[in-house]
Amino acid sequence: MHERGSKGEVLVAVTPVVAHMPEERRHIALDENELATLMDGFWRTERFDAQGLAVLLLGGPEGTFTAKEKGHPEPRP
Repeated sequence: MHERGSKGEVLVAVTPVVAHMPEERRHIALDENELATLMDGFWRTERFDAQGLAVLLLGGPEGTFTAKEKGHPEPRP
């Protein structure tokens, strides 16, 4: 777990992970870089792995922010 700042509400996100998906289903999953981007900016992040899924607890956000695009994942067929 990585904590920054004070306590607040927590968002729970569940997503398949590319490394655990068959080739034909990887387009619906996130890779490690995409997971890191998703977790960035929260005062508390915790990750659990369960049967090919990443379960993320995201507390915060840290300070105030506006949504902005941080990067583009590589296109997948």
